[in-house]
Amino acid sequence: MSGQKLAFSVIMPTYNGAHGVCTAIESMLRQTFRDFELIVADDGSSDGTAALLRRRYAREVAERTPALARRATRRLQKPPMRG
Repeated sequence: MSGQKLAFSVIMPTYNGAHGVCTAIESMLRQTFRDFELIVADDGSSDGTAALLRRRYAREVAERTPALARRATRRLQKPPMRG
């Protein structure tokens, strides 16, 4: 997707969601509108969610380190209100 402008990003947080995360991802991938990126943010699951995603979506996975994910999350948060 490098160099490609996307219409929007979908951020899907998960924690110990191995039981249902693939269903949610497949639902997104079945959409007819394709001009988006799907970011699945695993918050340190202990049920094998990350390994499942790497195994099932090996071609599509672009892993980021937790530090990068935290910085990205901070950018998405609203700035504090002033006044």
